[in-house]
Amino acid sequence: MSASGSGHLYARFQYFDEKGKSYEKLKPITDKRNARKEVEKMRLELETHGSETLQSDKVIFNQLAEKYKEAKVFLALIRDGIMVSGLKSHKTIETYVKFTSAFLVKRNFAL
Repeated sequence: MSASGSGHLYARFQYFDEKGKSYEKLKPITDKRNARKEVEKMRLELETHGSETLQSDKVIFNQLAEKYKEAKVFLALIRDGIMVSGLKSHKTIETYVKFTSAFLVKRNFAL
């Protein structure tokens, strides 16, 4: 548990990512008794999904758009006449992502 100068209470969870870099995640709480429960939730999230999910609340839209383009926006892969992955019209979606990224420059989004 940690208190900032403004008098708000926070549950504090310190952890290391896969590369060994240390991080700290603060989560607002209403009561001191909830701190341990919130820290346990963050610890479980780290064990289940990895450190990237704990850092996801600091992601800006451009980073999110790049991850989306890498994972989803590419030319369709067709095997035996069946589309397995990718998009048939990937250039259209790529353009949408580009214009949306330009519009939402440096805005934070929680995942």
